[in-house]
Amino acid sequence: MSQNSLTVHYEDGKWMRTNLIDDEWPSKVTELLAVSGNPVTIPEEFFEGVDAMKPFVDKFNRIVFEPGLMRTHQKESGEGSSYELEWLISKSTFSLPMLQKLEGIAQKLDLTMYPSPCLWYGAKVRGLIVGMHWLEGEI
Repeated sequence: MSQNSLTVHYEDGKWMRTNLIDDEWPSKVTELLAVSGNPVTIPEEFFEGVDAMKPFVDKFNRIVFEPGLMRTHQKESGEGSSYELEWLISKSTFSLPMLQKLEGIAQKLDLTMYPSPCLWYGAKVRGLIVGMHWLEGEI
């Protein structure tokens, strides 16, 4: 242990180290978090829908949102799954596992910021979730 780091050694030979970095936040992160956006309360059905999509996502784990609908594949493909949710008002694409990480933490979310990082807010915490960029017609 030193003033700026700690290394913990375990009996099985594994170890973990943490360092205190004396540096400011990257300016871009500070800039992004300063944007207020238009966050709206996330309905419980949002996470129910995300969980329902899990068995049907493609190898990229992508889930597409469009007004009133979340889906895993192109509408015409006959594959995948969809879930209707009026709360969705804009088109975007995200990684399903990243959206699942917001459950129980995020209370408000602004998906209209896509393709820019989208702000989310919870109790005494806020963050950004970055969408996935795909060419139109891929999904």
